[in-house]
Amino acid sequence: MPTLKLVDRPDLFTPNAGGQQGFMDDFVSRYCALAGGWYAASLEPFRKRFGEQLLILLHDDVDDDPRAVYDAALVHVGAVPDFVPPDFERVRFSHQQHVSPEPGRRPLTRDERRELWDYFADDVAKLEKMIDRDLSLWDPNK
Repeated sequence: MPTLKLVDRPDLFTPNAGGQQGFMDDFVSRYCALAGGWYAASLEPFRKRFGEQLLILLHDDVDDDPRAVYDAALVHVGAVPDFVPPDFERVRFSHQQHVSPEPGRRPLTRDERRELWDYFADDVAKLEKMIDRDLSLWDPNK
């Protein structure tokens, strides 16, 4: 599933105090996060402008093989990937071990992820075509 651009951590959500709104109403009103997760729509103007010159890198790939992503980026800009910083593997910015200081924040439930997926599924299908890649792992229903 696409990463949601939230204030702090994409997989955490703080429900409103009143609890009167539904999950999505609250989520959208608090974070206005939906548009940032429509990657195909966001990338389309760049794809139209730059065509095959546009390199789209996925965070999934950084997790799987950071060196391959680093090399691909260097080659893409015309650099030779023969230099690797000595501390290349050191994580410089990550939410993986972050504990939220905000009381009440929690990971999204599977049902909430499914509800969010309904808003992103069409765009993910477009992104799959755009980058010629299967992104079915992003679907929380699978």
